[in-house]
Amino acid sequence: MLPLARLPAALGQVFHKRQIFITFFWATVVGIIGGFSTVIYHACIHAIEWVLTGQTGGLISTARSLPWAHRMLVPAAGGFLAGLILYFGLRKLGGKYTSYMEAVAVGDGVVGARKTLVKCFSSMTSAASGGSLGKEGAMVQMAAMLASIFSQWGGLTGARLRLMVACGAASGMATAFYAPIAGALFVSELVYGSIAMETFGALLISAAVSSLVERYLAGFEPLYTTHHFPSLRIGIWWFTSRWGL
Repeated sequence: MLPLARLPAALGQVFHKRQIFITFFWATVVGIIGGFSTVIYHACIHAIEWVLTGQTGGLISTARSLPWAHRMLVPAAGGFLAGLILYFGLRKLGGKYTSYMEAVAVGDGVVGARKTLVKCFSSMTSAASGGSLGKEGAMVQMAAMLASIFSQWGGLTGARLRLMVACGAASGMATAFYAPIAGALFVSELVYGSIAMETFGALLISAAVSSLVERYLAGFEPLYTTHHFPSLRIGIWWFTSRWGL
C-alpha cells in the first residue's frame, strides 16, 4: 500500500492522466468531424460548379470547354450571388460571428454558427465560379465551428472547449493543404503563441485524423510532393570509391 503522505500525489497523477485521455479522445472526435466537413465543403463546391456550368471536372478544364460568353458570365454571376448571400444573410440572421482565432485567444470557445455558415456558403459560391477568393479560410472556419458545436454538446467548457476549437482549426488547416504537421504548428504558433506539449499533442492528433479521414474517404492526394532521391547507400559507395576509402 502507498504511504498516506504519497496518496494525494498519486491520485493527482492518475487524474492528470485521465484528463489527458479525455482531451485526446475529443481531439480524435474533432479530427473526424474536421475531415468530414472538408469533404462536404468540396462536395458543395462541385454542386455549385455544376449548377453554374453543367460540369464538375475542375475550374480549368471547365473554363476551357465553355464558350467565351459563358466563360465570362460564370465568374460575374458567382460573385454577384456571393455578394447577395453575404448582404441578405448577415442582415437577416441574428447571432454573433466569431473567428476561431478570437474564440480561442480571447473568447469562450463559442463560434457563431449561422453567420459562419453564411460566410462559408458565400465563399463556396465565389470559389466554385472561379473567383480569386481562397477557399482554405472558410474550410478552417467551418471545421472550427463544428468543433465548437459538438464540443458544447459534449459538455466541454472553458479551456478545454477553446482547445477543441483550436483542434478543429488545425484539422481544417491540415485538410485544406494536406499537411497535418504544418496545420498543427500553424495553429499552435499563431493562436496560442507557443508550442506547448499540453496543447500541441491534441492539435497534432486532430490534424492527423482529419487528414486520414479525408484521404481514405475522398481519395485526396497531397498538394506538394517530393521527387525521388537516390538511396543514401549509393551516395556513400560513390564517395568511398571516388576517394579510395
